[in-house]
Amino acid sequence: MSDLDLHAPNPMHCRSGPDDVWSTVNTRENYAGVMSPLGASLWLPVCDRAVAASFHDIGVVSGRRITAVANARPACSAVFYGRYTAGISYFRRMSELIPGGSGAAFEEQYFASTRTDPAPRSRRRHPVIAAKAPLAAARLRRRFGQCSARVDTWWRFATTAPGAARPAAVQLREALRLLEDVMRVHMVVCFIAQGTFDALGKLAAGVGRPGLHLELATGYGQMAELELVATLGRVAHGEAGMEEFLAEYGFRCAGEIELSQPTWREAPELIERMVVKYRGTERIDPAGQARQRAAVREAAEVELLAAAPRHRRPVAALLLRLARTFIPMREEGKAALAKGFDGTRVACRARGRELVAAGVIDVEDDVFYLAFDEIRGTPPADARALVATRRALRAAYQQLDVPEHWVGQPEPIPVATDASERAEAVAGTAAARGVVEGRARVLLSADQCDELEPDEVLVCRTTDPSWASAFHLAAGVVIDVGSISSHGAIVAREMGLPCVIGTGNGTAVLRTGDLIRVDGGAGTVTVLEPAP
Repeated sequence: MSDLDLHAPNPMHCRSGPDDVWSTVNTRENYAGVMSPLGASLWLPVCDRAVAASFHDIGVVSGRRITAVANARPACSAVFYGRYTAGISYFRRMSELIPGGSGAAFEEQYFASTRTDPAPRSRRRHPVIAAKAPLAAARLRRRFGQCSARVDTWWRFATTAPGAARPAAVQLREALRLLEDVMRVHMVVCFIAQGTFDALGKLAAGVGRPGLHLELATGYGQMAELELVATLGRVAHGEAGMEEFLAEYGFRCAGEIELSQPTWREAPELIERMVVKYRGTERIDPAGQARQRAAVREAAEVELLAAAPRHRRPVAALLLRLARTFIPMREEGKAALAKGFDGTRVACRARGRELVAAGVIDVEDDVFYLAFDEIRGTPPADARALVATRRALRAAYQQLDVPEHWVGQPEPIPVATDASERAEAVAGTAAARGVVEGRARVLLSADQCDELEPDEVLVCRTTDPSWASAFHLAAGVVIDVGSISSHGAIVAREMGLPCVIGTGNGTAVLRTGDLIRVDGGAGTVTVLEPAP
């Protein structure tokens, strides 16, 4: 394997145009590791089609152009050296077609980067968008609920013994359809929620209340992660069983869009360890927490409306109603996607068993090192050799990283191993207000969440929903990668935790045991007493 070509195109590594712009800021919260060949080759086309269709739903793309937009280059997503990546060029181009939209604003909010490069604007679709977008928004709550219910019903059956025993081709066909459907609806939710959040931020700044939108975008009480934490608390205190918890949340795992990752349903050891930690904490009062956060939001709403000129108050009231509806739906959409991936994971394992029985591969997990097209049809004659080569490639990619932002083909970066770098302070983006002091706990994977002790400050690279169980134990959160619209920032605001996000190097220069002060309103982290 010494002659591996790490830079040649393969299912884990794409080629970029010289002027294409890419980012891993938002994608790392979905999966921060190295994707498998099967995971990448299945997900990227699904994502391209679903995102293009979601732009059609709000009128940006005509029906006959969905396929062309889905196949356009640069794509909305790609993979480089195994790292899942978003196409800034794609999203900026699409955002500029929306009335009042700004590619630069979309890039800053979603990808925490700012560039002044002009993007081509066109108003040709504005009348269509003006007609379709409000209608799509009005129907979205019902549409989303129906889609989520279909995915939930399918997931519950697909993960049973009878569901998993069906022919793999049947399971894969169902999985593809449901994944694309839920991703399509989820993206429409994200567009509307992000637009509402941006508008609230501009309005708050315009009436002399900058940063108030962080409190306006919380306290909704129905976030999926808060329900997960509350249920885990009931398990810890003997009010619910582990089987009950896994029946509702067993689809979760670190890196939920990676098919080769085992879920809590398959490997519940982490959750069992978290239950032990929860027993040493106060009982969780989700209703009380919801009332407390709702009171903060309602006070911020009163403050905004009082500060707004009379002629702007109707617009402010409309934005607040939209925020209450759509901002919580973003996290619900991620939960539906995770269920879709878990059912797809079962289907891929079923195909792996079929290929083992046919003598094509040696063990079930080898299926994750074949591309999706290679497992759907006639498998390649050299399947064993492909599996061996791609296993070696994936192992090599795990020693490399890519920048947060870049243009063209990225330069791979060796994974940092220097443990000597220290800092007296770290700066990032103010993501959730509040000030707290506590000992730092630096964690590099959600599989380490059980190492967090109550009232420590969680310091991590990025988060996905599987980190939510740790937030209940934390006094505050410091995150290397992300923006105020990222998962960790949203959950921190909802749970009332001070949060600084986008530090870039917090996990590299802070140490477990450092006594630190986190100022979530100023976006600063100060080391008060270094760990030995």
